[in-house]
Amino acid sequence: MIIRALFRWLERRRAIRRQWQADARRLIDDDEPGAYYFAQRSAARSRIAGDRAGFWHWAKVASEIARRSAIAEMDRAVVQRIVDEESAPNTPPMPSVKSTASPRISRVSKPVHSRNQEDFGGL
Repeated sequence: MIIRALFRWLERRRAIRRQWQADARRLIDDDEPGAYYFAQRSAARSRIAGDRAGFWHWAKVASEIARRSAIAEMDRAVVQRIVDEESAPNTPPMPSVKSTASPRISRVSKPVHSRNQEDFGGL
């Protein structure tokens, strides 16, 4: 009984890991230089909205992007600006797209690389 519960827990953890890895790959494929910022903005949105699971998911996606990509832009000042923008009390709502992990995801205003959210294929 305990062994079965342990295997179920392990499989859930593996599924969660596969999901953040898949989201990181999709973001890298769509816009590798801006993928990290997109994940960070999504993490900030989730945290501010009180979506703990979404925050952890997008934080892991950002770390996976940092691990996988040699050209993804990762500037702490830009990430801080993203968090500041998302924390502002009168932040206009950003368009969101469907995500298997969290419904709160938005576009990155910087860097200049444009992205069409419909191209995310369910992200």
